[in-house]
Amino acid sequence: MRVFAMNPPETRNGRDNMLATRDVPVKLCGGVCVESAMEDLEPDQAPEEDITLTADALKAMGHPLRWKILCTLGDKEMSVGEIVEKIGTSQSNVSQHLDQLRNKNIVSSRRDANRIYYSVRNDQLLELIGTMRSVLCRTNLDDLMSD
Repeated sequence: MRVFAMNPPETRNGRDNMLATRDVPVKLCGGVCVESAMEDLEPDQAPEEDITLTADALKAMGHPLRWKILCTLGDKEMSVGEIVEKIGTSQSNVSQHLDQLRNKNIVSSRRDANRIYYSVRNDQLLELIGTMRSVLCRTNLDDLMSD
């Protein structure tokens, strides 16, 4: 198991932010990153804080418009205006939902002059989104129901 030193954990509502960043796979309390921390735990031993943060992130991704934003972004970086153009809703609505995704560390943002660009935070999240799409798309759900 590899351990990486990290910056002190960012907190939001008194909880450590444990979602992966582009640089590290898992962030644990105390500013230490352990590559396969959850692999050694039985399902009933997962830390309650991890469970809550994961459920919150999945809930944020579960909103239909946020899911559409994530699917639109894919592995690209896009400005709010580009996202609005592809999705077809108001800029303020898209911005509010992007803020929710950013607060849950699902997307990251960068400012360039007067534009803000967003992208899915890391490859693990991109893989999760792809897996969720392939497993939960209408065709696969229909196949499950016919078995």
